[in-house]
Amino acid sequence: VLVQQRQEQLEVLVLAGVRGGGEQQQVAGGGREQLAEAVAAGAGRGAALTIEKGKVLFAFPTSDPLTLAGLLNVGDHVDILASVTQGAGENARVSQTTVQNLEVLDVITPTKEQPNRATALVFSVDHQVALVLKYLRDAQASIDLTVRSRAEGELTKTDAVDLGFLVTTYGFR
Repeated sequence: VLVQQRQEQLEVLVLAGVRGGGEQQQVAGGGREQLAEAVAAGAGRGAALTIEKGKVLFAFPTSDPLTLAGLLNVGDHVDILASVTQGAGENARVSQTTVQNLEVLDVITPTKEQPNRATALVFSVDHQVALVLKYLRDAQASIDLTVRSRAEGELTKTDAVDLGFLVTTYGFR
């Protein structure tokens, strides 16, 4: 419960934006540098300045090995692999590539001042993808991230993998 409360607090902090006098201003791109530039230029304060229309910032708490090893950086593009349980039986657990080609806008990690802060990646996504990420987190899906080559921008079609797929494809018995 404490971890879930912390994750929700983290989302609120990232999603909170304070308007800088009048209309919300839009800045192309995202990340701390653009936000700092916009604030310095008098555009106001808040993460909302860097969000393009139709998008939301989403802090995705994660404990995957690549993130914990410090191998993910701002600007990397990642795919989210998720394993969920559906139904019952030997093929109930299924893994699939879900959301693809997300740009990492920020990597939030514990600090000396905040050693208990959750590790999270910040993405700019449309509203539907935000709900997919929320569902995966709330359903406690097993999540892994893959880092994409900078040369690969297109989406990749993958087949869901379950025990039946492994038996058929690789001869597991």
